[in-house]
Amino acid sequence: YGYNKMAGTTYYKNGLYHNVDQRLWTTEMIVDLSMIADIDFVVVDALMCLESYKTYQGDNQVRMNTIVAGADPVAVDHICAQLFCLNPDDINHITLAEKVGLGTNDPDRIEVTGAPVDEVRKRIKKNTSENGKFGQSNRTWLLSQAFSSTDITQELIPGEDTLKPLAGENNWSEPVYFFDDRIDLLSYYGGQEDMISYAFSYFYSPVSQSAELWLGYDEDIRVYLNGEIVRDYSGIQIYGDGDIVTDKVSVDIDEGQNTLMVKTLHKYNDYSFALNICEPETDENYFGNRVAGLRFYTDPGQNPDTNITAITLRKESLPEKDILNCYPNPVNDRVIIEFDLHSPTLALVDIYDSNGRHVASLVNRQLPAGKYRRLWNINKSACPVYKGYYYCTLRTERGISTFAFLVI
Repeated sequence: YGYNKMAGTTYYKNGLYHNVDQRLWTTEMIVDLSMIADIDFVVVDALMCLESYKTYQGDNQVRMNTIVAGADPVAVDHICAQLFCLNPDDINHITLAEKVGLGTNDPDRIEVTGAPVDEVRKRIKKNTSENGKFGQSNRTWLLSQAFSSTDITQELIPGEDTLKPLAGENNWSEPVYFFDDRIDLLSYYGGQEDMISYAFSYFYSPVSQSAELWLGYDEDIRVYLNGEIVRDYSGIQIYGDGDIVTDKVSVDIDEGQNTLMVKTLHKYNDYSFALNICEPETDENYFGNRVAGLRFYTDPGQNPDTNITAITLRKESLPEKDILNCYPNPVNDRVIIEFDLHSPTLALVDIYDSNGRHVASLVNRQLPAGKYRRLWNINKSACPVYKGYYYCTLRTERGISTFAFLVI
C-alpha cells in the first residue's frame, strides 16, 4: 500500500504525520483485538519467509510451502510457532490469549490434519538482539511481604531454602500475573527502598535434564532451585532494554515437580527481574527456547502437565458451583458470556431463542476450573436473530445453568 512494513501506516492529523507501527503493538493489544474481532476461522499464509532481512538476499529466503488453518486462533499460532521450531510457551500473545479463554495452547488438545508438523517444520533464526533471543519470563509468581533489609544473605524467612509456600497463607500473596518479561516488583511493592522480597514458583519438567537458567537483574539476587543456590550475586550491573539477560546459569532440573525461589534486593535501581529456563544450545542463532514441555505453576495440587485456560488468578475466587452471566442486557449487537467452572468438566455453551430453536454453539470442549469469557456477535450469527428474548445455557457434568437476555 505504498508503506514499508517496518514503518507502519502513515496518517495525517492535526498538522502532523503519524505512524501506526505494528512493532509497537503490545501483547495486550493483540489479544484485545482478537477478542473484539470474535474470530471464527484463521488462515495463515506460511508459504515462505525472509529469515534475516525484509528483502530477498540469497539464502535469506526460507520456503515453507504450507498453509495453516483452523477455528482456534491460539492453536493455529501454537502450530505456527512449532513450524519455526519455537516453543509456543515463549510467545507472549499465545499464552495470554489462552489465559483469557481464546483457545488452547496445549499440544495434547490440538489435532493436526494434513502433513505432520515434524515433517514440515524448519529452524528459523531468532532476532539477533538479546530481547529477540529471550523467550518469555515466567509471568505468575507468589510474592512475600517486603522486608526492610539490604543484606541478601540474611535469612528473612526461616528455612528459605526448603520453602513451599501456599497462595494467601503466611504473608504470601495470591498468584500475581505480570504483563511483561520484567517482573515489576517496584510497582507491586509501591516503590519501597532498602528492601528484600521473595518470589516463588513451582515448575514441571517431563524428564530430568540439563538446562540453562536465563536471568536478568541489576542488584543483589539469590536464586534457589530445588533448595540449592544456583545464582548468588552482590553488586550493581546494567540491565536495560537491550540487556534483558545478564546471566546464563547451567542447571540440572528434575523430572516432575521442581521449586524455584528468587530473592531480590531493591536499593538503588529499577526493582525487577526476568527469568526463563531454556534448552542448552550451541548455535547462537537459536538461543533462548524454553525447555520443551516445561510448565510453571503456583498451586502444588495443580496438575502441571496441562495448560491453564482461564482468566482466574485467585483460587479462592472460584465459586462452589458453576455460574453463568451475560451482559449487556438488553443487547443489540454483541453479548459477552462469562462463566465460572468450579472444577474441570466438559462445558457446552449454547444460545436458544424463545421457541427453543438452537441459534449458536459457542463452547464445546473439556476445560479446567476457572473463569472464562466468550463474545457472541449477533450480526455474525449463522442463524437469523430477531428482536426478543434469548437464552444462554451452560451445560456441564454437574447440570445446566440458563441466563435470559433481551435483543433489541
